[in-house]
Amino acid sequence: MKNKIYIIGAGYVGFTLGVALSKRFKAIFIEKNAIKVKKVKNQTSLLKEINLTKEFKKNFQNISISNDLNDIKDDSLVFLALPTDYDVDSQSFNTDILDEVIDWLSEHRPKCIIVIKSTIPIGYTKKTISRTSNNNIYFSPEFLREGSSYKDLLNPDRIIVSPNQKYSKKILNILSSISSVDNKSCLIMDSKTAESIKLFSNAFLAMRVAFFNELDSFAIKESLNSKDLIKGVSLDKRIGMSYNNPSFGYGGYCLPKDTKQLSNEVSEEYSLLPLNTVNSNLKRVSFLAKDIFSKYAGKSIGIYRLSMKAGSDNIRSSSSMNLLLALTKLGKEVNLFEPLLDEREIKSNNKIIFHKDLESFKKNTEVIICNRPDKLIKKAAQEIYSRNIFDEN
Repeated sequence: MKNKIYIIGAGYVGFTLGVALSKRFKAIFIEKNAIKVKKVKNQTSLLKEINLTKEFKKNFQNISISNDLNDIKDDSLVFLALPTDYDVDSQSFNTDILDEVIDWLSEHRPKCIIVIKSTIPIGYTKKTISRTSNNNIYFSPEFLREGSSYKDLLNPDRIIVSPNQKYSKKILNILSSISSVDNKSCLIMDSKTAESIKLFSNAFLAMRVAFFNELDSFAIKESLNSKDLIKGVSLDKRIGMSYNNPSFGYGGYCLPKDTKQLSNEVSEEYSLLPLNTVNSNLKRVSFLAKDIFSKYAGKSIGIYRLSMKAGSDNIRSSSSMNLLLALTKLGKEVNLFEPLLDEREIKSNNKIIFHKDLESFKKNTEVIICNRPDKLIKKAAQEIYSRNIFDEN
């Protein structure tokens, strides 16, 4: 493995990884999206995280980007950070893009060391090695949070590489060289276990979010102090204060799809909790929509931002979007301010009033609904509806 490292896919995971690698190596992105290619070439960060953007500009001399797989040199280390969206019809991750790239590399660059960073079905790595007869395929799960992906990558709780093959330790050494992880937390294991760790970890986090959201729903229904209830439960050291702040439901790119994947992939005796977590999340949105509808029947309402948290530019699988659609199904007109959304995406819903301008949004809105209010909206004169009881961003 040489000084150049390739990252195929310059999305949320791939771009963060590439920028981190550029501190010590030449990081070369391979990305088909022409807009992303142009942005990187113009020294524009693809994510809005402040520390990530600073590092991107600082190490730009070690970063390049191409849209052509043919630019990859054989005998290189190649990380794959490609989308594996959850397909509703097949009830599984869609690995078509990943399959296509692995097949191309196996045929045209057989000496390359391939490390999958995408989230994949349990058993995928082993099946792919067998299908392609390529023993240079590895899987290393990523555990990044929206809005703090760069911080999380530099300070991971663990680094996992699988399976235990010829280049496992070298891959582990490269990943640990760009982080502050303790050697005790660097793990090499079989790929099926590693794939399971990724899915079960995210399913547990989703389950925890759903649990405290249920406590909050109970507090609303019974007219209890939700903050006191949740804090009283969480102060038990066995439970703890993390992931206990109520929200409109868990969302983002990872938790919804990973929990659905796990609930459909594993046999029935192991899938009860993940399946109930998915159902709980759906009920949370429905409960809050009815609460808002009854509480503000005579007032104009508006949803401010669809991203999961302040500082994030990801609106995929957003819980606020789910709440927006639930409110419109109840017949409520909803103002919306979301600069990241193309108006054409919601044009078919005549109950959504899209505002490009924040002042226009505020002028037409009496009650602002926001999952995680930022500093800008906290200063607004309007009433704010949020279940952000611990005031987190």
